[in-house]
Amino acid sequence: MISLLSNTPSLRGRNDRSNLKEKLSWFSPVAFMQLFIVLTMGLLAIPVQGQSLNSMNFSYCYDANNEIDFVMTPVLNNGNVRVYYQITANRKEFPVEVYKITWQTRSDFNDKSEVAAVGRDSVLAKSVQAIDGIFTTKSASQKWYLVAKVVNTTTQNTFHFFSPMDDLWPPNQLVSTAKGIVSGNYVSVGSSVKFSSDKKLYAYLYQEKFSAALPPFAESKPADPFLIADSSFSFSKEFTPTKAGLYLIQEDTTAARGVAFLATESSYPKYTRVALLAPPLVYITTDDEYLRLSAPKIEKAAFDKVVLEITNDKDRARNLMRSYFQRVELANRYFTEYKEGWKTDRGMIYVIYGPPDEVSRAATSETWYYQGRKT
Repeated sequence: MISLLSNTPSLRGRNDRSNLKEKLSWFSPVAFMQLFIVLTMGLLAIPVQGQSLNSMNFSYCYDANNEIDFVMTPVLNNGNVRVYYQITANRKEFPVEVYKITWQTRSDFNDKSEVAAVGRDSVLAKSVQAIDGIFTTKSASQKWYLVAKVVNTTTQNTFHFFSPMDDLWPPNQLVSTAKGIVSGNYVSVGSSVKFSSDKKLYAYLYQEKFSAALPPFAESKPADPFLIADSSFSFSKEFTPTKAGLYLIQEDTTAARGVAFLATESSYPKYTRVALLAPPLVYITTDDEYLRLSAPKIEKAAFDKVVLEITNDKDRARNLMRSYFQRVELANRYFTEYKEGWKTDRGMIYVIYGPPDEVSRAATSETWYYQGRKT
């Protein structure tokens, strides 16, 4: 580019049109293309660097007021990874069509290169506020991360969602019910659960009552129980869980790969029965208050009486129960694993302090930051 411009004739003497025409004759279409190629090659020589996963703030993943919800459910199928996803626009001023999804691959959490994932993105269903789709790409033997970069093309707000890929993940089963694909690790007792496999499947039911998380600075923690299945059975394509608990489903019982989910009440992740309200209150009650609230067959009037004694005010009692159990519901939605979401470490912090202001993630950890606010 420098040598090209160094031979450019002077453009002084604007009043002499003939001279100007002669002096501009160097700028032919061929010369223009040469200049364009030089500039383009210069740009391509600069590596495209994005933001690494461990430097991003993922707090929007736990924010019920975020402008979008995004769920991705990867499934391994004959050497391919099929990612079933749903994006929901939560604000009327931004219909779902303003959001653009770009699929990328990252080798690890420090990887800043925004390498486009090779695959096919197909829309399965679309409405004004939601899109259901499937992205299909090749599996790989080494560990990697599939990233969905979602950009609001109006505001340029950007959100990243990812899933790890390794020898044990994703599962080789797509699980669905009449409500759609199961992506939240829980189904309702009594609902028919369908599986994508055509092979014979083996199911194990664990009815262990897992304990709630202990405070962060507790000096001792209970050991994880050694699980023994309470019952087992085999089936093909679908079955209906009749008991609450943790279900493990496998094609091969000698392999580590499988799918697991909780069978819960139909109202889950919300609690509507009085008998289910007491356990989550363990984080904010004394031993005596908790024993009274968790008494067998406690009536709602007796339950409300204890809550009123704790708060000493009807309005405070009402506000406490509303805000606290909204957080319990969200903790169940975000953090349900082998036990209810509110019982997990993250669920406990979320229920007590609410959503974090900043969330950073690494391969084996997640750090939350709160910026000194009232909760």
